[in-house]
Amino acid sequence: MKSSFNIFIFMAVLLGYCCMSMQAASILVPEQYPSIQLALDSAESEDEVVVGPGTYLENIQWPSRDGIHLRAQMGPGSTIIDGNFEARVITLSEGLTHQTIIEGFTIQNGRVGGYGGGIFVASTSPTIRNNRFVNCHAITDDPLNDLSTREPDSAGFINHQGGGAIFCRYSKAHIVTNWIANCRGLVGGGIYNFASASVIQGNTFSGCWSQNGGGAIFSLYQPGGIILNNTLIANES
Repeated sequence: MKSSFNIFIFMAVLLGYCCMSMQAASILVPEQYPSIQLALDSAESEDEVVVGPGTYLENIQWPSRDGIHLRAQMGPGSTIIDGNFEARVITLSEGLTHQTIIEGFTIQNGRVGGYGGGIFVASTSPTIRNNRFVNCHAITDDPLNDLSTREPDSAGFINHQGGGAIFCRYSKAHIVTNWIANCRGLVGGGIYNFASASVIQGNTFSGCWSQNGGGAIFSLYQPGGIILNNTLIANES
């Protein structure tokens, strides 16, 4: 009987240790990793990457793991991801669900000549909430860059490059309670939603501009989804 009791205690302790080892981790930037990219690369599904105040000059490639929660510790007033006008700020991998979350950042100064200057969302469905997007561009500086002169891109899409802050394609993303200001796109100065059933709700668009349609939001071939209760302030097209 004593031997059986000891085995029971050993198994209970071992199970407890295994459960502890499987718990989601909190990964701290910059305490543990100097950059957001390095922290994301080390994260597993259900881990939380918590970013301290500061400005991070990064162009992030999201890892192919669902369920990572990227969160600014002190909110968008204190924590900035800056693309430095060199490239898009964040490119998300395919196959993510709403359990992948980007929350509480200022995302600024992203720039591409194609789709999504702030965040690129294609065949993936994250949650993007409580962020500020500022000065993100998905447009070239060519004054002749209009719909009548554009050729199909490598994906076969004609004449609709844009989405200054966010571009969604084949997505069910949740884009909620963000502030999107001074973003520009060939279409969709703020958001370009293509063939997506995204939820775009409770966001504020201010001073966004597009050359060819949708100063705030441009939605094309939308198979469902929700665009609701967004606030539009001085956007132009």
